[in-house]
Amino acid sequence: MSTQDEQRMTALAKANIVRTDRAKLKRSIADGETTIAEALEMDCAQSMTVFALLQSQWLWGSSGRTNNRGTKVRRVLSRSQLGPNRLVRDLTPRQREALCAHCRNANGPTQRKR
Repeated sequence: MSTQDEQRMTALAKANIVRTDRAKLKRSIADGETTIAEALEMDCAQSMTVFALLQSQWLWGSSGRTNNRGTKVRRVLSRSQLGPNRLVRDLTPRQREALCAHCRNANGPTQRKR
């Protein structure tokens, strides 16, 4: 195997680990095991968009039982004065605090009822 092939395989393995970690984090948020405040500090969330992170909450994204297509997420982002494509790692401490406060104040359930 050439050096390029080895580098490519290493990069693919690393990318798979990141995708797996993100999927676990999203599931954990949806189940209510992890809060948005906790997720904002995790390494695997740093390269995610704020929209994707918030959308993983139960009934906040397009995967919930409602047909809101991210309306609640857009409302929170608007109140926090953040764009949907903003990466978590680019948030300032003040923006993180504002985002957490708006998430706590948003109405409706934020976790699955089992």
